[in-house]
Amino acid sequence: MLDFIDRELIFNHYAYFSSTSPKLVEHFEKFSKDLFFKFPQQANQLIIDVGSNDGIMLKPLKKLGARVLGIDPAKNIARIANKHGIKTIGDFFGSTLVPKLIKASGKAGIISSSNTLAHTDTIHDIIYATAQLLDSRGVFVFEVQYLADLLKKNEFDNIYHEHICYFSLHPIIYLLKLYNLRVFDVEHIDTHGGSLRVYASHVDSPFTTNKKVQTKQNLYMPGTHIPIVSPKKIKEDIPDYILILAWNYAEAIIQKEQWFVRQGGKFILPIPFPKIID
Repeated sequence: MLDFIDRELIFNHYAYFSSTSPKLVEHFEKFSKDLFFKFPQQANQLIIDVGSNDGIMLKPLKKLGARVLGIDPAKNIARIANKHGIKTIGDFFGSTLVPKLIKASGKAGIISSSNTLAHTDTIHDIIYATAQLLDSRGVFVFEVQYLADLLKKNEFDNIYHEHICYFSLHPIIYLLKLYNLRVFDVEHIDTHGGSLRVYASHVDSPFTTNKKVQTKQNLYMPGTHIPIVSPKKIKEDIPDYILILAWNYAEAIIQKEQWFVRQGGKFILPIPFPKIID
């Protein structure tokens, strides 16, 4: 059982202003311009930044002529952002807010979120809300600290009460897929000790999936140099047995490969005790 600090106690009145960091200002100015010119059609629609803080992401987009809207639960910061001309709603983003947003402004061409998803215990509701709010050809782009960097660099100081979630790519792909969203590109960036910038869309969107996202084929297993090939390879050169090392997914794997069973193939399951399944 996990215990979470009430998010309203942490975020309703917040003391952190992103624009006080020159490095972050530089980062978001470049990020915003890249996003604006990379997705011109989507940038001509509404751009929403979730966890917008003082508008650090939206200021350069507005200068480029984009229609922008910030959403941030810190009401004190939202007031300041509004005073500086960045329209901001002081509230938590989620499914209850989406109908109001669509009624007021329509769906979004771009939804962005930077270093926000780690801070929430309502991650499923946020992704569901994003899927509802995003235009059919829209882009959801977000940055999260990268778990692999955290472990590799021993970044223990990034583990604290505000950070509830720690992300790597494959769980992100799985999470978004639950809500019919598809990761089509990813970048490894150096902010906050190493982060992922993830680009996603609806599953039937026209965006081509970058090879970086399409897992491990044509590489090798570490230490053994056994080649990793497409599952189609099994049907081209049918073996007598398939060894299932991912024992915890054995049932799903066997169910998926019923064609192999029908052709007389058998599975070897080595854990917890070796056995043959046909």
